[in-house]
Amino acid sequence: DSVVSSDDLLAWLRPFCSDGSRAVRPRIEVLQILENNFSLRDSDVHLLLLYRTQAVLKDLQDIVFTEEMLESAEYLFEIAVDIYSR
Repeated sequence: DSVVSSDDLLAWLRPFCSDGSRAVRPRIEVLQILENNFSLRDSDVHLLLLYRTQAVLKDLQDIVFTEEMLESAEYLFEIAVDIYSR
């Protein structure tokens, strides 16, 4: 009768979530599931936010921005939708 704690899950999933060679979307989904279903310490919440941010930033490396693109609210919205859907 062993109960799995959030600490156990975090220990098992940290390597997966921090692995930049893995697809971004599954890593973010794992982090969201953990965050939504477990009472996490502040340090773990910050770690999850860091992993999520790193995953999104890694995904942005393929996008080349121009000044005109960054000045267009419509274009920035399209980029956000594209990133979220990946």
